[in-house]
Amino acid sequence: MKIKCYERIEREFKEKPKSIHLVDENKKVIELFSFEYQPVRIEYDNEGIEHLYTEGKICHKIRFTLKSKGKYILQITFESGESKNEEFVAEENIDEGYIEVSKKDRRYFSYSSGKDFYPIGVNLAFPRACGVSNGKEFGLSGKFRYMGLRQYERWFKKCAENGVNLVRIWVGHPYFSPDTQNADEYKWEQFAKLDMIVEMAKKYRIKLKITLEQFRWFYYDKSENGYIFEMFNKNFYLNGEKCSSAKEWLTEDKWKKEWLKKVEEYAKRYAGDTVIFAIELWNEMNAMGEEWGTLYSDIIKWNEEMLPKVKKLFPDHLVVNSIGSLDSEETLAMYNEFPWEKCDFKQMHRYLDQGGKYIDTTRHPVEVIQEGMKMIKDDTMPFIVAETGAVNNNHSGEFKYYSCDDRGIIFVDCVYTPVFLGSASCGHIWHWDQRYVESKNLYKYFKPLADMVSEIDFQNEEFESIDFSDDEAYIFILKGKTVSLGFIRNKSDCWQKVLRDFKSTTVIKEKEISFNATSIKEFKIWEDDSTKISVGDEKIKFENLLYGTIFKIV
Repeated sequence: MKIKCYERIEREFKEKPKSIHLVDENKKVIELFSFEYQPVRIEYDNEGIEHLYTEGKICHKIRFTLKSKGKYILQITFESGESKNEEFVAEENIDEGYIEVSKKDRRYFSYSSGKDFYPIGVNLAFPRACGVSNGKEFGLSGKFRYMGLRQYERWFKKCAENGVNLVRIWVGHPYFSPDTQNADEYKWEQFAKLDMIVEMAKKYRIKLKITLEQFRWFYYDKSENGYIFEMFNKNFYLNGEKCSSAKEWLTEDKWKKEWLKKVEEYAKRYAGDTVIFAIELWNEMNAMGEEWGTLYSDIIKWNEEMLPKVKKLFPDHLVVNSIGSLDSEETLAMYNEFPWEKCDFKQMHRYLDQGGKYIDTTRHPVEVIQEGMKMIKDDTMPFIVAETGAVNNNHSGEFKYYSCDDRGIIFVDCVYTPVFLGSASCGHIWHWDQRYVESKNLYKYFKPLADMVSEIDFQNEEFESIDFSDDEAYIFILKGKTVSLGFIRNKSDCWQKVLRDFKSTTVIKEKEISFNATSIKEFKIWEDDSTKISVGDEKIKFENLLYGTIFKIV
């Protein structure tokens, strides 16, 4: 059978294979592992709520990817003693391969082919949870339902139309999670949802960042009617014994072994698939435990052990973990002590937060991003602002001024700023659903940025970030060898003045910076912006700056 390199191959068996080996033409043997697959049927009711039904008997499957041209023989032996061989001839590549750290500039990413990859990413962690009525007016039962994959299809379509090429998914969320209360048993049908997300991502040419877990505590006798509790609480038993605390989960070998077995189930299904950008072990792991911050040393040790083991299961993919919003000295200490050297890149979560202990988290989102990057960014590996946006005090909810931010002021400041400060990606906005991005139709603001970076080879430009900001405007230039990228923002076009105080932006009549440029191309963010840019006499001149813009300099 002729196939393409990097093409995903799947085979199905009624009987469980005893051993599976892939042998190349040089007699190199690769061991493969089958997984249990439960066929499903998905239907939607009149309200558009998703319902998943098992359909048929559990079977066994394998998936694999051939990365090099040549001849291969797939050798399968079954429990019954029967054997089966299949020959493959792998020809030219079907795509550019996997995403990796650039060999030319370790601050950025590339495909394994060497082609540049610059992520325009967003968090689409889970579908909207719809509370189920108890039959009484205003009454809720405490249960939740989802619009599910149809909702993801709408999000992915909007993303693809506007240049988004990376999406983050939480597979530990109740919608996706295969967990049962027994740590060694799984609901196999739940994996079908992620299978469909993978195919959807391929359809829309989007890479996936898979976050394996997000739970934080173990309550067995406490129950709360709310999606936050459901999302972050776990009950786990093994041989009748329960896991009583986050500390126990992090430190006892039996729980670590069971967790790795579950990661192996994901690896059997998805390792080697080029649609995967990265595997993230946990969301904001420093938040684990009933008492915030008491498990720091245990979390560090757990990551030192688990990051290499997960990398071994996903050798073709980037592996990373995440820490909560950088808003205090305690969190900064965790960022500084975390074993980033065992990750393939470094990332930061940071929000505009009026309750943050660091004063800069209460100011302009540009400063929130800039000051956070100053604290922890280094040039030894790619750096990503992996969660950003704005929250009410101490993350008590989405920001109260999102509802009137029709122009995406906060969105642009959080998403655009990291690019011009030397990040390996744009900022990845949170509150992607009815709380902000979807409800305000802000997807269109990805497009100017995506258009600007689409033809830039970041790994070959040796970019240097230069700050020309003053009292009136933020001005950042990312200076490269053959091309430079710029971002200017009127400081008066801020959430405090426009959203909170309901005042108009003050137009800046004229401003210039010293920078040698032959020509300049603007990528307009807001259609009604009056900003004009011109070049000459080794200067860039800005006139009638109302909001702000981005531009490419050659």
